[in-house]
Amino acid sequence: PDGTYVTEKDGIHQCLQCHPVCNLCHGPTMNSCIKCKKPLYIEGRLCVTQCSRSHSLDEHTRTCLPCGSECKNKAGARNR
Repeated sequence: PDGTYVTEKDGIHQCLQCHPVCNLCHGPTMNSCIKCKKPLYIEGRLCVTQCSRSHSLDEHTRTCLPCGSECKNKAGARNR
C-alpha cells in the first residue's frame, strides 16, 4: 500500500513504513522517496517544497526535472 515498502529478512517479506514525507519509497529514510506526499515535490530522491535553481517543475508528475540554461536565473523554477 501507499506509504510502505517491502523488505525481506530470513525469507519473510514485510511491509514497513516509508519516511513520513514519502507517498512511495524504496526504504525508510527521507532520501529513499519515489513519490512525495502533497504539497511536496520529488527532486532526485528527496521531497522538497520548491524545486532547486537547476530544476523545473512538472506539475503533472509533481517532479523537479533537471533543466538547461533557461533555469539558471530562476530561484526554484515553478513551471516547466
